[in-house]
Amino acid sequence: MRAHVGFTISSSLAVAAAIAAACSSFEASEGAKGNDSDADAPPVDDGGSDVVSPTVDRWCAGQDATFCDDFDDVDEPDASVFPRWTEVEVARAHALLERNDLTWRSSPFSLLAEATWTGDAGGLAGRVVKIVPATNAIEVAFDLYVEHVKHAGEAGAEDLRTEDYATPLLVSCEGNSVINYRLTVRVLRASRSDFQMRVETMATDERHVGLANRPALRSWRRVFVRLGVKEPMKPFVAVDDPSLDLVPPGDPFPIAKEPTACAVHLGANVGPQTSAAFRFDNVVIRTL
Repeated sequence: MRAHVGFTISSSLAVAAAIAAACSSFEASEGAKGNDSDADAPPVDDGGSDVVSPTVDRWCAGQDATFCDDFDDVDEPDASVFPRWTEVEVARAHALLERNDLTWRSSPFSLLAEATWTGDAGGLAGRVVKIVPATNAIEVAFDLYVEHVKHAGEAGAEDLRTEDYATPLLVSCEGNSVINYRLTVRVLRASRSDFQMRVETMATDERHVGLANRPALRSWRRVFVRLGVKEPMKPFVAVDDPSLDLVPPGDPFPIAKEPTACAVHLGANVGPQTSAAFRFDNVVIRTL
């Protein structure tokens, strides 16, 4: 574990206790609020109206969080406007970012993010970005629907990879230290029916942990991620059940020397010869 300046044992215990309390309340609120009871039902045809009925109970109304977006804004019918987010990043002609009513976890919209690698550029993305205040740790929860992650190279091109992967979540915390985490979705070419996730740090001592779960493609799953910023901790990732950590035991990931502001990137980020499409709904960010 990296040494860090100005962090005593007593302060470490205090921060750890605060984080434990926050985690307990987070899990309780998720269980109490939940998602729409008919979350997997097809959207209802309202005759093409862009206006959300005022009787709709927006999912975020019941959340206690630093940030929340269910993409069901009443006053923003423009599908490409995201006023709650700090930035919107879309690579021209090779990425898409929009509200979409084809499928959702809380009606009437979800966020659809797509990106496709092309021969003249890599690392393309369609994503929204939220800057959150300086924090000791960060927690992100969201509903995820993996439409596809697949090969996008030229037909017949030699490619020895056995899996294709893309990044739906990137957390970048920059202060006196720079901590970058990413959650990747990996699809084995042999199966094409399910996916795996992996947490990685993009640091000098780059490390990653794989998750053993294999959720099915094209189904809604709720993902819970907890990451250390100043507070040293092993990454926590759960799917559907916020109390079940799927990351194997291990040492804490690299940490910053002080509480640090973070940028949360949510969308589709792809590397060479990859195409990906993700849907997101009911995004919650908590600083701890």
